[in-house]
Amino acid sequence: MLRLLFSFFSGTFGMVLELCSEMFLLASTPIWMLK
Repeated sequence: MLRLLFSFFSGTFGMVLELCSEMFLLASTPIWMLK
């Protein structure tokens, strides 16, 4: 049970992390272009 919960949490965390990094890349690209 605990293992299932952990795998679910890590999966969700991975998805959030991926989303954040994608947003960061999208946001940093125009800033980098302006410099």
